[in-house]
Amino acid sequence: LADVLTHPSWHRNQASRFGTFERYDFLGCHVVNLCLTRAMYFKHPDDSEKELNMKVNTLMCREICVKVAREVKIRKHLLHNTDKRTSNTVGRRALKALCGAVYRDAGSSRGDDLAVCRAVVERLWGDAIDAVTRGAYLPKLALEQLLKEKGYDHVHMIQELRCSLVSLEGSPPRQTFTSSMEIKGFGTFPGGFFEGKGTSKALANSAAADAALKYLEVYFSKGRESGRIQRDKDKDKDKEHQ
Repeated sequence: LADVLTHPSWHRNQASRFGTFERYDFLGCHVVNLCLTRAMYFKHPDDSEKELNMKVNTLMCREICVKVAREVKIRKHLLHNTDKRTSNTVGRRALKALCGAVYRDAGSSRGDDLAVCRAVVERLWGDAIDAVTRGAYLPKLALEQLLKEKGYDHVHMIQELRCSLVSLEGSPPRQTFTSSMEIKGFGTFPGGFFEGKGTSKALANSAAADAALKYLEVYFSKGRESGRIQRDKDKDKDKEHQ
């Protein structure tokens, strides 16, 4: 436990990485991923591989890990010589290191390392798991589902739902990313793109997808249909028949 709660900055000799949480962080990162992957696999038996990947990647993202680390106040118990600018990164890594230590110690004392670690991870990430199950944090997936429900399930339409980075402001760890998503054919909107901002590229992409989702929900609720996309859809169907 002493190693898990010791950041490398605590030791003057930076050449040595033993006696710190770094190795546990490495182990914990993979163990947490496995536990969350298992949880999503059994919790969503009807999900495709892509949907499961999106859920697990969301649960493993920086923002959620930082949120969990803050909730358990792990940085409060950490030995370190870092400043507040790196607090989120330090806390997130210490959290995964703790899970790695649980995995290692549970295996040596009880013979069932993963079961104990699973219980710990699923409890720590419990609120996030529930939120992802409800569809929170996953606007791009919800956007794809909405388009499929409306009949826009042809391949090129879904493949084009990609975000591109527009700008990056600030310096680590306080950066603001701006991403945009273009969906051609759905009426007119400012600039022709949906934009979103976030403290990471993933969050900015999610915000852009959320903006597109909200627009299209209103768009479809008014019974509007895009002639351009309808023509594209008909062309795709003709190609399939040929």
